[in-house]
Amino acid sequence: MSHPDALLKTLAGEIERAVKHSHGRPVHDLRISIRRFLQYLETFGRSYPSDKARKISRRLKKIMNLAGRVRDRDIALRLLQHAGIQRNAPVCKMLSEERKEAERDLRRYLEHQARRKLLKSSVNVPAAATVSARRKLLSQVRSYFEAGRKFVSMKASEKELHRLRIKTKRLRYTLELFRPRYGPRLERYLETLHRIQQHLGAINDCAVTAQLVDRALPRRSAARRKLDEFLSRQIKLEKMRLHRYWRTHFDSPGEERRWIQYLSRGQKRAPK
Repeated sequence: MSHPDALLKTLAGEIERAVKHSHGRPVHDLRISIRRFLQYLETFGRSYPSDKARKISRRLKKIMNLAGRVRDRDIALRLLQHAGIQRNAPVCKMLSEERKEAERDLRRYLEHQARRKLLKSSVNVPAAATVSARRKLLSQVRSYFEAGRKFVSMKASEKELHRLRIKTKRLRYTLELFRPRYGPRLERYLETLHRIQQHLGAINDCAVTAQLVDRALPRRSAARRKLDEFLSRQIKLEKMRLHRYWRTHFDSPGEERRWIQYLSRGQKRAPK
């Protein structure tokens, strides 16, 4: 499995980079590194002293929330532009100011955590923990297919799809921990999860944007109607793409069985 010290090193590096550059890409990469390490803690938490794991988890979730405020406003401003809302419109000015404030809060907290050097420690994962985690992985895969069959439909609500999005991320980042175990063929499975995550992420971006502009754009205003129509079209389009990909590729006949067989063997094989 992926060595936790490498995850820690990457995360520490992303924190330092985000302190210097709190624009889109570093914030995005920081959030991904945090998710990966939080998934490690969830999967192999027993290899960490419980008090340290709780402390790290709490502080990383705080960073996630602060970084999320920055990212959400970046996404909202981009979608408003695509919807035809001018950059100098009051709603865009409001989001830009909120983004500046969120960036300041994030940088201050990151600088504080960088000085504390909380993440600079070594971790050893017992072999028994790895075996136990692999068994849970099969159950996680079965649960994921079941959830997808329930929620991947044109009638699913944004809240239901958001829950599936969280499940997708957790399964993907758990699988990544076992890259050394499963070998190159695992990339094919990771890529299918990434495709689903992209569709679900686009739907969630639209839902979050609608919430962020609620205070600044009256529902009966022309700009709000314009934005709502654009977001509704985008959500419908991404639902169609998600539904098609799930039915024809991810959950095509026999696909779940192939997942289980491959992960049960866990042997390195060359890609087809």
